[in-house]
Amino acid sequence: MLSQPDISCATDSGPDFELTVRSGQSIAHLEEFTYTFFNPQHDGNDKHIVYGESRIPEAVKLTKDAGVFVTPTLFTYATIVQQATDLDSFLKNPDLKYLPPWTQAQYQPAANRYKNGFAPDQYQQLRTSLAFQRKLLKALFDAGVPLMCGTDAPEVGPLPGFGIHDELQEFVNDGLTPYQALQTATVNVARYLRHSNEFGTVQIGKQADLVLLDGNPLVAISNTRRIAGVMVRGQWMPHAQLTSMMAEIPANYQRDLRLMKSELQSDPVAALKYLRENDPYLNVGQTAMSELAADEGFDQMAAIVRQLRVADPKSELVSEEGINKLGYNLVGEKKYKKAIAVFQMNTRDFPKSANAYDSLGETQFKDGDLPHALENYRKALETDPKYPNAKAAAKFLEDHNQQ
Repeated sequence: MLSQPDISCATDSGPDFELTVRSGQSIAHLEEFTYTFFNPQHDGNDKHIVYGESRIPEAVKLTKDAGVFVTPTLFTYATIVQQATDLDSFLKNPDLKYLPPWTQAQYQPAANRYKNGFAPDQYQQLRTSLAFQRKLLKALFDAGVPLMCGTDAPEVGPLPGFGIHDELQEFVNDGLTPYQALQTATVNVARYLRHSNEFGTVQIGKQADLVLLDGNPLVAISNTRRIAGVMVRGQWMPHAQLTSMMAEIPANYQRDLRLMKSELQSDPVAALKYLRENDPYLNVGQTAMSELAADEGFDQMAAIVRQLRVADPKSELVSEEGINKLGYNLVGEKKYKKAIAVFQMNTRDFPKSANAYDSLGETQFKDGDLPHALENYRKALETDPKYPNAKAAAKFLEDHNQQ
């Protein structure tokens, strides 16, 4: 089983909406309103959400009275809807090339959690929710609730940098003026962080972090994309320099991967040091390990794993979960035989892990090996009858008449 963040943050054990706003903290994602306030059963089940516009004023008043800021991330939700319902169109975005290979891989059909997480009969609810959130956004703004521009880039769809422009356009499409939209990315953020005396507006004595545009964004918010140059910490970077830097991004990712693969093979200790200092989420490390397993063969990858564990037994890169992710990277590329070898290693190294057997069984089934898939799902349940995917494993065994 591959661990992934939930599509929503709603749970039946989390605090309710009223308690959340009374705490005085900001709210990220308008969709969270639907999972909590607009779910009368408060059970975390999206099917129980009631998109009742008559209750919007009450939700808005609670938010306004609490004095909290809201980061809608509406373009983020729109991107989720697009990935679920029309992934082909999403993947045609030419700007995806600026994302690292490991993020691009997550968007592909085999690995896309939204395309694979929603069935066609759920598409209408996604669209209904998006339309409802757009009305909620305008109601919050009209009531004076301070909004902030955010994107959650890049893991769920919006691209870093590009996503801010998309969110600003979303705000204007939903009824804000360009000036009001711009405030969500400038003065409102400074207010929230209590640093209005340092940034948020262009004034003498404030930080010189500026964007110079070739068009007036008050006339059309899309003009925020017409960037003539950027001033960062007082250093001027013209459009030509920015364009040149962006053009180098894809090659830089590939360079980093080549260097990491080489270092993992020649000096695993140095590789771990680099990862600790530069790759806290292990994206480069995981991708490099996956490519080594795919291109160089399992034996060499397994030898590297052993060396890394000797160098740092606590390294997450070669932990049970790390190797599990490595296997699923190969599954995403449909390299099932190589993935099976990786998962088999994980079951040998962590024989008390139900999840290790579960991942192996899942991949064997995808590879057409039902007998061994059944065997490993049974081992998973024998190892821990209550592990997170236990119900699905039991259902799998039941569906194939093997208990």
